[in-house]
Amino acid sequence: MESIYDTPILKDGRKLNALIIGGSGASGRELIDHIFENPNYESITVLSRRRISRWENLPENKLKKFIYIQVENLDDVLDLEKNPEGYKKIIPEMNYDTLFCCLGSRSGRPDFIKVDLDFVVATAKITEMMKIHHLSVVSSQRASSDSWFNYLKTKGQAEDVIMKIDIPCISILKPGFITDRDESRTGEKIAKYLPFFDKITSKNLGLAMMNMDLLVHLKEIKQKKKWEHKEIEEMVYMQPSGCCYKYKSIVRK
Repeated sequence: MESIYDTPILKDGRKLNALIIGGSGASGRELIDHIFENPNYESITVLSRRRISRWENLPENKLKKFIYIQVENLDDVLDLEKNPEGYKKIIPEMNYDTLFCCLGSRSGRPDFIKVDLDFVVATAKITEMMKIHHLSVVSSQRASSDSWFNYLKTKGQAEDVIMKIDIPCISILKPGFITDRDESRTGEKIAKYLPFFDKITSKNLGLAMMNMDLLVHLKEIKQKKKWEHKEIEEMVYMQPSGCCYKYKSIVRK
């Protein structure tokens, strides 16, 4: 994969430390790959329940910035009622600049509410407690706490709670259907055929997440914003510095 950026863009040669929770999913994996190639990030700490093959035998330039934490049970980290300080024992103490939350479960599973609502909200609370500047969360297009569709309602409920938490900068991404997931989820499987849902690849979504994060730190942005699908697509093809670029691995559909 060719590097997207030839030179660092942050002020005074500053580099970022990213914490990713739920990095083994489709969008999380692509986000990690993009961050690996970007010179503006010094480290990536990934916390997930499963390790994937693409993280094995990494070249030295990627391995030196990669910290992987495998946990058998996310309750040990994200069940803040039972373990209010459990995350401190598992997540290394670092000056993280961003927490990326890529958690998600299938709506038909018993743990759907727990993962997509309780655990996602817990990542926001951890962001606040660890004094991390930027929280980036993957939600869904049309997510709303008023929705009749359980998948969208749950996502919307999580959004409502997160937006009230005291974090300097929050980016909630509301993409349409992610076309290349390797694991079908009931809610998204239905959404795929609904005419009002746009579509995006996980590679594009991961790149948009990274570009948004770089924009936040480059411009020192403090805001709470829900990014709609069209805005996400725009961030795929725009460098945070404002200059367009071409990247052959990115597809538009």
